[in-house]
Amino acid sequence: MAETPPPDLTMPDDTTVLLESSFGTEVVFNAAAEDIADEGPTETCTPESGDLFPQCTTTVECEAVDASGNFVAE
Repeated sequence: MAETPPPDLTMPDDTTVLLESSFGTEVVFNAAAEDIADEGPTETCTPESGDLFPQCTTTVECEAVDASGNFVAE
């Protein structure tokens, strides 16, 4: 089997704030992954979209894995 490059991971440019409270802010975003050899690479982010982000700046880290096990993280 030929080796293929890892998926292309697109980090969210836009976020939507659903709820703000003294406990934090609920934020929704959309990260997406595309792959030349796999129609459905799996992308995961931490924290996840819709999670309650604590007050202050929160860094979102995402990764994508294709069916061949190729991996990319941002």
